[in-house]
Amino acid sequence: MKSLILSRRDIDFMVYEWLKAEQLCDMPRYADHSRETFDATLDLSEQLATEHFATHNKKMMQMNLGLMVKQFTWPTDRLRKSIPGSNR
Repeated sequence: MKSLILSRRDIDFMVYEWLKAEQLCDMPRYADHSRETFDATLDLSEQLATEHFATHNKKMMQMNLGLMVKQFTWPTDRLRKSIPGSNR
């Protein structure tokens, strides 16, 4: 499934080129890990985010947009109401 919320190419660049995550494998604490371990973790994270959070996020944005439209008042409306004797 194509990700709706991130660019895997950008993530790979940040993790491997910018942060140099593969150099962690040279440290004793991370010696059991490899690029394959990192890739598997990123794949699973992308899958979870796409399947579970993207759909939920879309629903929440639609709900919030509806609330925002109902509650919105133009700044000029508030200004008119603050002027004594204004009938608008």
